[in-house]
Amino acid sequence: MCITKMKTIRKLTNKKAQMEIMGLVVIVILVALGMLFAIKYFAFKEPSDTKQKFVYEEQTSNMLAAMLKTNICKGKETIESLLIDCAEGEAIICNNGKTSCQEANDTIESIILGTLEGPWNQNYQFTVKKDGTPITQFPKSGVDLCYERAKKAAVQPLPLRTGTMVIKLNICSKV
Repeated sequence: MCITKMKTIRKLTNKKAQMEIMGLVVIVILVALGMLFAIKYFAFKEPSDTKQKFVYEEQTSNMLAAMLKTNICKGKETIESLLIDCAEGEAIICNNGKTSCQEANDTIESIILGTLEGPWNQNYQFTVKKDGTPITQFPKSGVDLCYERAKKAAVQPLPLRTGTMVIKLNICSKV
């Protein structure tokens, strides 16, 4: 009778051990599936465009700031001072005989052709307005040209004797 009792105890112990092993196998399978989903989520996640947006914003504001501080008229005037003079009546005449509006327009067009339209191949909007009214026409300065998603525009207000002039550069994004 002792031998049968021991066989019964062994069978019960073997069944308990098998059940524990099956439980461990189920847990390992669940952990493996969870890891696969986590890897899929992080590995194939769309990259964040936060860095790209920051680069676009910096590109636009730096481009406008550099453009306005560019010296022209044989180093005597900046584009900013020529635009202010253009809005106030064109008193400045550069050495080549051009008025402030003509010289500013030609230089801005040259800068834009050498950067935005040339190597960068980007559409843009560039406007110069005095109290909401455009004071001069610049290349591609129309409102509908940024049909793509627009980056953050750089805006530079400049005080005048008779109001405010606002210079705005908006580089259009292709992403």
